[in-house]
Amino acid sequence: MDGFRMPVRQTYLCLLILGTAFWGISFAFTKVGVADGPPFVFLGYKFALATLVLCVIFFRRLKLINKETLLAGVAIGLPLCLGNIFQTVGLQHTSITNTAFITGLDVLLIPVFKWALFRKRVEPRIWLCCAVALTGLYLIVTRAGLTLNPGDIWIMCCAVFFAAYVLTVGFFSHKLRIPR
Repeated sequence: MDGFRMPVRQTYLCLLILGTAFWGISFAFTKVGVADGPPFVFLGYKFALATLVLCVIFFRRLKLINKETLLAGVAIGLPLCLGNIFQTVGLQHTSITNTAFITGLDVLLIPVFKWALFRKRVEPRIWLCCAVALTGLYLIVTRAGLTLNPGDIWIMCCAVFFAAYVLTVGFFSHKLRIPR
């Protein structure tokens, strides 16, 4: 027997679950990481480590980067960077639960932005989901009265930038052809 080989669909499902788990765990690590120090120092270490790991993994592909790819990377990286900044600062002033929920609203902002910016049709059920999510957001952030705490506002900005990041990745994924 050649060994166990998981079907591609199951592999992607496992990777999606693993990514979701890392995403969920990251809030606790970030909260601890910024408890005793400035958020920008934490982000500096976080992105330096990520850069090092990705350079090691993709070392051979680094030489394939051209000006067009680099500019696309900057355009994609800017909303990602801003989203991380807003999320990390916001996490200092709100709970992990609020951060995870409000950040997750980026998934609902994506179709809204696609409709508003690109005039793409959005199905009615998506609008219903958006309404339910916004109702949930309202109930979470206003439980102590009709005010938002500063951390929640930072996290809402984070969700906007993460939605912009996803749309930017989608835009450039159709424009760039990166050799393997």
